[in-house]
Amino acid sequence: MKKFFTILAVLFFTASMSAQQGQTTGTPAKDRATKTVHKMKEALQLTDVQEKEVYNLMVAHFGEIEKIKNDKARPEGEAKRAMQAQRDVTQREMAKILTPGQMQQYREMQKKDKH
Repeated sequence: MKKFFTILAVLFFTASMSAQQGQTTGTPAKDRATKTVHKMKEALQLTDVQEKEVYNLMVAHFGEIEKIKNDKARPEGEAKRAMQAQRDVTQREMAKILTPGQMQQYREMQKKDKH
C-alpha cells in the first residue's frame, strides 16, 4: 500500500511539473489555431463572431496540414501540392469571413511571417 501511494505521489508530481513548464494539453492543430487567432484578433480587430469562425477554420486547416505531413506513403511532391491546395482552400474560406480590408492585412501578415 505504501508503494502505491509513493508511485501515485511521483505521478502527481511529474504531471504538475509538466503543467507548470507550459506544456499544452490540446491537439497541435488547436494549439496552433489558438496562437494564430490570438495574433489575428489583435492585428485585424476581429469581431467575436469572426474570431470563432476563424478559429474553427484554422483548426480544420492545421489538422489537414498535419495529416498531409504525417502521410509517409505520399510522395514529397504530391504532399507539397496537397498542402498548397489546402492553403488555397483556407484562403478562400478566410475571404468569406474577413472584410476586404482585413483580408488585405491578413495577407500582409502572412508575407511578414514567411520572412
